[in-house]
Amino acid sequence: MKTTGGLASRLLVSASSVFEELAPERKPLFSPPLGLTLAVTAAAVVSFAKGVVACTAALAGGVVLASWGKGFKAWISVVLASLLFSLAVTVPLLAVAAEPSSAAPAAFLAVLRAVSAAAVFTGFAVCLGWRGVVEGLGGLGMQELAFSLGLLLKYIPIFLRDLAGILAAREARAVRKGLKLSWTLLASAAGEVLVRGYARAEALRMALEARNFTGSAFTVERRARLSKVEVALLAYTLSIAAAAWWSI
Repeated sequence: MKTTGGLASRLLVSASSVFEELAPERKPLFSPPLGLTLAVTAAAVVSFAKGVVACTAALAGGVVLASWGKGFKAWISVVLASLLFSLAVTVPLLAVAAEPSSAAPAAFLAVLRAVSAAAVFTGFAVCLGWRGVVEGLGGLGMQELAFSLGLLLKYIPIFLRDLAGILAAREARAVRKGLKLSWTLLASAAGEVLVRGYARAEALRMALEARNFTGSAFTVERRARLSKVEVALLAYTLSIAAAAWWSI
């Protein structure tokens, strides 16, 4: 779907494309439960690291994982979004600080933590795919959450593209143009998408109930031994944890 609307429409389409790129119909490159556990562990450790070594290792690992999973475009989009959000939070704090020069290192570390955590988690997610993330939750015993998340990830791109299409159509019929008008129209279009979402959810509920589907039947392949790739990923995560520990 190609949208020729304003900035808000293009942002919605870009976000939808990222979700779709992270949802390939392929087998995960390693065990989903182990991969999800390592992803959460690495992101959590990096989020509280007090040195740049662990953050740098997480960034480098995220690049390697994203390239290996052939989803570098989606990875860089998430990392840049995390960077922009972190800067939007820290830059105003620096502006109001009593001594901006002394607060700059802490602000830089805060931005680096956020970007590194997003980078390493997204790298694992690229290799697993959204399907692998859902399978990982199911393999860890969270079957109801896995079922709900699977439906959510399937319909988010659909809702985003519907919202982008409605917004582009309303912008095309508007007399005035501008960024303020785009966000005003976005707020009004979101209500229509919510109504459509409710109708889709009701239809889906009726279809699942007609087939007596509860969402609890979730099977994940279990292996007694780790592969070489999984051992390497485990060692990589432990090295990040060690680097973060020594920086405390």
